[in-house]
Amino acid sequence: MNGLVLAICLSDTSKTLAKDVSTTPFLSTNVAGQLFKKKFVPNVVEINKVGIQSVKSNGLKDQSMQWTLKFRTGKNFSPDQEIAVWISIDVNDKFDGLSFMEKPHRFIDDSTSDFTWKGKSRNVGMGFTAMFLAEKDRTGGDNIFSDRFSARVSFGKLVGNKIPGKIVLALPDGKGHLNGSFTAVFVK
Repeated sequence: MNGLVLAICLSDTSKTLAKDVSTTPFLSTNVAGQLFKKKFVPNVVEINKVGIQSVKSNGLKDQSMQWTLKFRTGKNFSPDQEIAVWISIDVNDKFDGLSFMEKPHRFIDDSTSDFTWKGKSRNVGMGFTAMFLAEKDRTGGDNIFSDRFSARVSFGKLVGNKIPGKIVLALPDGKGHLNGSFTAVFVK
């Protein structure tokens, strides 16, 4: 593991935590699961570079590179279903061989935590920072999570603009889950 990761926003403490997937085995089948109690079998998996996040604290500047790992269904610009996993890694890190996990926690309850990456304390969120859920024609509700979820991801070797990976993900409040292998395409 490359480090602990904590969320960036507060959550409603009345909501439940997701199942801890830290020891759940990766499935060898194509990634699939459930989103909003409906079958979810992504036909598109892509990684998008968002940009550099900078934080200055106590005179020290810290940075991370933000990415989204998107699992989508549908063929149009707007997905039929989507789980967008926001990931922050060190600006010099590559995805090749990168693995990390997030155990379920309530950010508001975790007052002793700091952001840690590869054993180093950080001022900027690292690893999984948020989950954004979308479903065609769905509005409202709690569809953004910066805590209470549990996830583990492992990336293989980048070849061209594609990288294989495995993910296991559990969302809180029965919103969904995902497990299996994927090949993500880096989108510019």
